[in-house]
Amino acid sequence: MKKRNEDKLKLYFTEESDQLASIRTNWFSDFILQNINVNEQHAKDKKILDVGCGNGKLLYNLKKRGFQHVYGCDYSHVSKKMSNAMKGYQTIDLNRDSLTSLYGKESFDLVCCTEVLEHLFDPERTIIEMIEITKRNGYIFISVPLDINILARIKYLFGQGISAPFSVGTHIKFFKPHMILDKLRQHELEIVKLKYLGLGYGVLDQKIQSITGILARTMPSLFSSDMMILLKKK
Repeated sequence: MKKRNEDKLKLYFTEESDQLASIRTNWFSDFILQNINVNEQHAKDKKILDVGCGNGKLLYNLKKRGFQHVYGCDYSHVSKKMSNAMKGYQTIDLNRDSLTSLYGKESFDLVCCTEVLEHLFDPERTIIEMIEITKRNGYIFISVPLDINILARIKYLFGQGISAPFSVGTHIKFFKPHMILDKLRQHELEIVKLKYLGLGYGVLDQKIQSITGILARTMPSLFSSDMMILLKKK
């Protein structure tokens, strides 16, 4: 049974073969770099943590741009083998373990959490712990899928696109934009930048950006596949 579970994890975390995942990770890193107030000269002194780092691609992108102190944590040791960019790697089950217990009094200038919260039974607990380990005036970057957009609703109507209940990586939480924004505003966080990706995980944005971008911004619950949020801890 253990061997079977490990094989599933290897399939789930081998994201370097997933072109779409790689493209989206590039968008995440570009979004962060365009909106945080850090120049390249000071980047080398900043500490970054990626919560649910997967194959380490996001940290690799940031390290190429001058950030030297990059840390990652994830559910499986498979991630450690895939990522050569990290300064330190920790194994954690976010549904059971605590970020604050794992990192103690250590704090970070930027904490990232991309496409992770939808896999957690208590995503708010993870958000609170991310805030606790972020330095004052530090940044938090979150991305979550919006799984109830109009394309998903049509698929569900015809019995398609429903995750297998026993598969690794199944989404167990589904977000509406205002729900997660309202929750984040309850904490001492400033929303620095918010962006919605159009349907098709933003791929169509590159071809018909004027149409998909307007629809995603005006009616994100229906016409956006993902939201990216950059926050600042006050």
